[in-house]
Amino acid sequence: MKTRRHCRRSGSAIVIVLVFAAMIMVLVLAVLGTGMQSRKQSAAVGKIQEVEALAQLPAQMVITQLQRATLPGKTSDGERLTWVSQPGMIRVFGTQPTARMHYRLYSAPVMNSATLDLTQEAAALNQWNVQASGYTDLNEPVLSSRSGAVEKKFPIADPAAIGRVAGFALRQAAPGADALHSLPMPAAWIYVLKDGRLVVPTNLTGTKASFSADVVSADTPIVGRVAFWTDDESCKLNLNTATEGAAWDMPAANTQVEHGNALNAPTGVESYRLSGHPAFTSLSPVLRNFGGAAAGSTQWPKPDEVNPLTADKSTPWARYVSLYQTLAPHGVGADLIARQDRHYATMDELFYSTQRQPNGSGGSSGFLMEPADLSMARFFLTTHSASPELNPFGGPKIALWMVPQDAAQRSVVDRHVMAACSLNAGTAQVAEFAFQRAANWSGTSSQGSSQSMTDDWAVQRNQNLYSWLQQMTSVAFPGYGASFLNKYGTQSRDQLLTSMLDMLRWTANTSACLPPGPGSANAQGLAEQSAVPLTITTTNGTTTRGFGRFPTITEVAVVFAFTDVERGSDGKPRDDNKDGICDRATKLRALMVINPMIPACGTPAVSPAWSVRIRRLQHFTIGQGIGLLLPGGNARNRCIFSSSLPFGAGTGWGGNNSAYACIASQFLQADGTPKVPGVVNDPARGFPFISSGDVSLLSGMGLAGSTLRFSGGAIVVDLMAPNASMTSPQAGDAIHSVEMEFPDQVIPMPSLLVSDFQSGPRSISSRFTPVTVGGEMRLPIIQRGDVVRSLILNPAGPSQGDVRLVAARRDLLLPDATNWYGTHPDYGTAATPAGQLKTEAQSLRDGAYMQSGQFGSILQPTRNTSGTLLSGVAYADNAIPAVPVGLNGATTLNAGVLGDWESGEGVLEDGPFVNRSRLLPAGCFARSTTGGSSLQATSDPLSEISSAICFGALPSGVYGNGTDGTPRPWQTLLFCANPAGRSTAANHTAQATDHFGFTSPPDHLWLEFFWTPVTQPWPMSASFATEGKVNLNHQLMPFTWIQRATALYGALKGVRITAIPTAALSSQNGSAKGNTDGSPLNATFKYEVDEGKTVDGLNQRLDGGDVFRTASEICGQFLVPRRISGHSYDSSGFSPADPASMQYGDMTMWWNGTTGSAGDAFEGTGDNLRESPYAQVHPRLCTQSNVYSVHYRVQVLRQARGAPAETWDEARDHVQAERRGCCVIERRLAQQATPLPDPATSTSARSLHEAHSFRIVSQTVFGP
Repeated sequence: MKTRRHCRRSGSAIVIVLVFAAMIMVLVLAVLGTGMQSRKQSAAVGKIQEVEALAQLPAQMVITQLQRATLPGKTSDGERLTWVSQPGMIRVFGTQPTARMHYRLYSAPVMNSATLDLTQEAAALNQWNVQASGYTDLNEPVLSSRSGAVEKKFPIADPAAIGRVAGFALRQAAPGADALHSLPMPAAWIYVLKDGRLVVPTNLTGTKASFSADVVSADTPIVGRVAFWTDDESCKLNLNTATEGAAWDMPAANTQVEHGNALNAPTGVESYRLSGHPAFTSLSPVLRNFGGAAAGSTQWPKPDEVNPLTADKSTPWARYVSLYQTLAPHGVGADLIARQDRHYATMDELFYSTQRQPNGSGGSSGFLMEPADLSMARFFLTTHSASPELNPFGGPKIALWMVPQDAAQRSVVDRHVMAACSLNAGTAQVAEFAFQRAANWSGTSSQGSSQSMTDDWAVQRNQNLYSWLQQMTSVAFPGYGASFLNKYGTQSRDQLLTSMLDMLRWTANTSACLPPGPGSANAQGLAEQSAVPLTITTTNGTTTRGFGRFPTITEVAVVFAFTDVERGSDGKPRDDNKDGICDRATKLRALMVINPMIPACGTPAVSPAWSVRIRRLQHFTIGQGIGLLLPGGNARNRCIFSSSLPFGAGTGWGGNNSAYACIASQFLQADGTPKVPGVVNDPARGFPFISSGDVSLLSGMGLAGSTLRFSGGAIVVDLMAPNASMTSPQAGDAIHSVEMEFPDQVIPMPSLLVSDFQSGPRSISSRFTPVTVGGEMRLPIIQRGDVVRSLILNPAGPSQGDVRLVAARRDLLLPDATNWYGTHPDYGTAATPAGQLKTEAQSLRDGAYMQSGQFGSILQPTRNTSGTLLSGVAYADNAIPAVPVGLNGATTLNAGVLGDWESGEGVLEDGPFVNRSRLLPAGCFARSTTGGSSLQATSDPLSEISSAICFGALPSGVYGNGTDGTPRPWQTLLFCANPAGRSTAANHTAQATDHFGFTSPPDHLWLEFFWTPVTQPWPMSASFATEGKVNLNHQLMPFTWIQRATALYGALKGVRITAIPTAALSSQNGSAKGNTDGSPLNATFKYEVDEGKTVDGLNQRLDGGDVFRTASEICGQFLVPRRISGHSYDSSGFSPADPASMQYGDMTMWWNGTTGSAGDAFEGTGDNLRESPYAQVHPRLCTQSNVYSVHYRVQVLRQARGAPAETWDEARDHVQAERRGCCVIERRLAQQATPLPDPATSTSARSLHEAHSFRIVSQTVFGP
């Protein structure tokens, strides 16, 4: 019994032990399970941290690449460097034309290489889809079904935009494209080892990637991989700067369209009408197809010539405002009031309006922003894109806005400009990169530095900047391998620099600088809107001169007139043969008339203040040494009469908008009363260049129908300051001197009608007393019976009739002046029979008139005073050009190639001008402006000057080309691809025979030294960078099968090309200068740009593996024209060729026609009009970017247990975590602990690129 009880107690103990053991096991398992879960959670957190760490790597790799590519300004051996950006790549150039290094901004087996083969680059990506261990598609979409249907969400570029967004297309089939990867953008995987090193496979086979065993091992295994591609934000349209460009330009002809331009010039807030402003860049290439179902049917108007002041809600203008301007943070409403919304920080903010509704809600346009629009737009729009404003040598560009030297006199606009173009601002070492005026105009007794040849040069900062430009133009340009010094030679190079500085003195920001028109502050309009040419003698000994707004001399005429005749016993003139002509003259006098011309003509109207001295007139004789009693070297005529003073209702003197603006001022005093002839010692009151008394003729002389020997000789015409000394001529006291020689010649004897003589001596004084008070002077100066002989600018001489070559020289004296001036074609020679001698050999021209005749005893047609700019082309009566008589075509010395001249604005004639003003456009539809030109201070510098293309009118061969000192007439700086002389096809490299400006380095590189900071409506320019510029290098590397030229479409959309057919110059049924009655033509000469064909031309260069080194290289590319819908291009007198059927390669033929012909195409288009579209687009372009977005894909990896460390196998090994996203990198001029050296003065100054720093400004994760 005991035994049984004992067994029962032992059995229960076992049960209890087992229960306790089970409980302990449960507890242990619970503890172990908790630990395992924590371990899993810890591992997951670890993977998140690892993938986050990997996600930082692409940005750092790109920053490293950017630093290597963009920071150095020189190599260790002193070779100067520059760089060029594009999506996916930075190229660095030394002094050779080819790139010295290519820095890839995308993951690739080789990140840097000295050479680049596009074919090989593309071939490496052709097999990306079968080499998953080596490449990945960065644009692989994520499938989403949030809306019920499966949709693809693309991280970079949505192929749905093809056909909807302008400029976006597939140029060829994308490699490896399939149903999922419909727009692949493959990049190579770069593997990350445990020790942080980065490696790429040595071999790819199917799913496997092999690595060097010396690098990858069990101790340093693969832990991750990254792939990335970097976009260039300057290849996108900036939402904060772009709006929609509304075309506007200075009137180029007398048409209804041009009148609309003139009457509706941009107001202060209309930045989108200023062609150089980032707001002129159009958003419509992207936005036009937004709005889902409404896309394509929405009317997005093109307001070319609209009048916002009179528009109502039903007009295209109102639709324009509602569709575009409401999306822009600083858009302008129909009330011409600019919005002041904050800027878009991200693209997401574009979706909602400020009323927290999708953009377009409540509108009547049919447009409504949809989420799909936003997704599609990310590849084309940006909220931050800045480009550096540094020259090719890494120094600051110089502002085109000249400011007062005295900071206290600077306006608010001046201060905004200087804030953008000053280095070390706020320190004692501030360095300003803008030229400065010594003094503003403050009154007639204190006229400022505009009326001085040297005051502005005395400003030390101007000398520093000028010397700095000399230094930079003396060395080879990076990327070109040649210098301007070698191209032009020292004196021509310096002449160009002086002309540029001089032009800035009178082209822009002149409201407080140039003398105003007649008014309370300047009662008689003394020196109205004029400037004395700047004259510089540099340290290298060259003396150069600008043009100012000041006259030069095109003609000097001597007028011979009888003052008394032989009389009969009745005291009346003898007329024995009763032919009505006095039988014999007994006395005569001579007077000198000069014809001044102002190359810098146009609006605002100009009336220079000057005085003239003619030396050596005392040597003029007739007959056998009879002196003409003309004054010697001290006599001076003060010419200060303002042509703005009216002489009748609505009528102005002298054609002060034209080149011949001041011929009348030599005959009139300041108040408009005639001068007193023969008064020598009072320059303000007298006209001295006349015989001091009657010259008595010897017996036997003076018979009607006989001849007279005239002996002239060399004279010097000095143009001087109005208050120049009356003392004997002093060296250097003249502003401008020209020497010419009147050859001895037998001339007809002056004659006199008996009826003209009346009953008493004929007084010279009567010629200076017009019939009515304030009357004009054409008729009385030369009268019936007078004999005139003149010297003119010789169209066969060194200038070939190009007056700019004379105006650019301070002194043109013999023997250097030989043949520069010659006799009028009717002057006669020793061989001319007496019976064929002409009485009047002169071509004096008053700018007030075109169709009503010019100086002479009988008013002669204006065409008799002029030659022609185009050989064989007879200009219409209302379009006679401003060139010397006898000129048959403005051609260069290069085998008669057509040269450069300017089209006159509005109704003004064409000619060799240098003016590029954008002020007072309405004035150019009249030859004279009465009441003076009143200029108001502008609120936006870009409304006056947007680009250095204004320098395109400056003659570039004043002192020859290179080592050849022969002057080069009709050759100006070249800032277009289509000069009149080009014969090389558009798709071939232009040659020096087309234009010397094409010679390396090309002229357009001058543009890279200057800029106009954008200050309105907000400071888009700061720290030598500007927001909103568009990169010419739009090609996506290495994805060359994708074209994204959308931003370029936006930059080109508002640009207008003016092309005047040659027939429009000669048509008497209505020319480019208007109908015969002066009314404007109904036809237009303006074309829009065909963006697609123009981009095709750009692609020809990019497809060859090259890039655009500077923004100015746009000037070497044709802008293909396209007729504007709704405009008429035909007239009764001309019917120009429609460019619709033309391709890029046909552009030379379209513009210039058949080689050697001057009349079968658009040769009637002046150089200024050919360059105008480039001036509209160049300021908004760039080739360097400061902002980049890095699209990346990173993965945390783990190799399978037991797998060889040196091999990664997609089929076996594991991806443990992945992240895709984008980060934006900004490059900017960093704040320095110590002031930077001034590049203009310091020899230790280095490229400012080296002072830039980098930062990541935003990061986003792709996770739709």
